[in-house]
Amino acid sequence: MRSIREPCVRFYKHLFRQRQRGKGLEGFSYLDSHHLLSLDGTGYFSSSKAPCAQCGEKHHHNGSVTDYHQMLGAVLVNPDCPEVIPLAPEPILKQDAAKKNDCERNAAKRLLMDLRREHPRLKLIVIEDALASNAPHIRLLKELDVRFLLGAKPADHKFLFDWVAHTPSTAEHAVTDEQGIQHRSGASPLFAKPEMGSVRFWVRKIRRRPWPSAARVRPASVPARTPRGARTPAMSGARVAAA
Repeated sequence: MRSIREPCVRFYKHLFRQRQRGKGLEGFSYLDSHHLLSLDGTGYFSSSKAPCAQCGEKHHHNGSVTDYHQMLGAVLVNPDCPEVIPLAPEPILKQDAAKKNDCERNAAKRLLMDLRREHPRLKLIVIEDALASNAPHIRLLKELDVRFLLGAKPADHKFLFDWVAHTPSTAEHAVTDEQGIQHRSGASPLFAKPEMGSVRFWVRKIRRRPWPSAARVRPASVPARTPRGARTPAMSGARVAAA
């Protein structure tokens, strides 16, 4: 794997340096000369018959085992540009003599530390999903002097949502756009300690269309019922930004 990956990494780094030297990143910055770095994991191989020493293993209830390979992708993005600038992806695979599977969190740590070592002055805002909203990863981002926008979910980050909802000093502003989508943003101090900073957040609440009436397609003698697994009319999510 290393014999395949190392030439690819050198190729990605060469392309990025060429773009830097040609001032190709100047028009790609988005906020206060910062660049938006989007990270996300993806899978590219899965098999129950062709394992290797560095495959991850997924054990099923029926006793079968699925071997897989994943990687963490990294691209520089800009909302005003349809193009992205890809960086070298970080493979998620078992390290030498390791018994446990590798994970996206460890891959992100390796990728970000390598990126900061290669580009110590590059201003970055890292964008990640809710898997990255944990204390060790946030501490790493701060140590690397990286700003961040992280996803958060009410089910996975209950304490955070409760804190923002019940803290008296939370400042919040809500706007509903022409499509009926409600956008809420605000800031809340962390643990009532100024030295801890604050959490800035925004929530987008989408009102989905109701399920079509079954009365139009069913006989009058059959009672209407809620479709199995139906979602509620309103779905919400949040993003948490660095103070």
